[in-house]
Amino acid sequence: MKKGEKMSQEQKDMQSNTMKGSVPWNKGKTGVYSKESLDKMSSVKIGKRTGEKNGMYGKPSNMKGKRHTEESRKKMSLVTLGEKNSMYGKKRPQEYINKSVETRLRTAKRLGYYFSEETLGKLSLAKLRNWKEESYVKMQRAALKRKPTKPELFLNDFLQRYFPNEWKYVGDFRFWIDGKNPDFINCNGKKLIIEYNGFYTHTKEKDERKSAHYLQYGFKTLNLYEEDLKNESKLSNLIEIFSL
Repeated sequence: MKKGEKMSQEQKDMQSNTMKGSVPWNKGKTGVYSKESLDKMSSVKIGKRTGEKNGMYGKPSNMKGKRHTEESRKKMSLVTLGEKNSMYGKKRPQEYINKSVETRLRTAKRLGYYFSEETLGKLSLAKLRNWKEESYVKMQRAALKRKPTKPELFLNDFLQRYFPNEWKYVGDFRFWIDGKNPDFINCNGKKLIIEYNGFYTHTKEKDERKSAHYLQYGFKTLNLYEEDLKNESKLSNLIEIFSL
């Protein structure tokens, strides 16, 4: 019989008849296994039953602390490529997809994120939860070189002086709206956003598209530019009118 080939019912019946009445090779024998072997087998059984990591059960993988090489990653990828994948050519039932999206939607809402159903369909729950982990956020911030810029630091200081306890800086990945991370949000229940747009990385058209994106989720946006920060009195009036 070839490896992976299933036995037919006829073969199963034949095997059953062959074994019928036969005497196990170790019946009535003692000392077949050493005490050490018996202890190990017992330990494995207990570990599987109780979940305790004792004996051989729960033995750490020989890959612990190591990384796969690029070559080994490619080999692992090829194992489940195309027709070799168990889900190849199959489609998950729509009911399963709907339930999955609903679960992610509840999780995102609990974590304080705003995502569209389309985006949630692409994101895993693990990825959503990762953004609540400080170490993960630090890693992403370092990878993208994201940190409060000097204008953002100035604006944050300005908001705390003129509008204490009303605005919060969240541009360090702590708050997301369907894949976009605003700079400041109102922390008194109002769905308001303040964005500082640098001269080199932003255009008015791009900022308008982002504002329209936030508006889909009920958030109004005030876009500020370099010239807006030069006069504190005008800036204060601008934000005060926007907050009404």
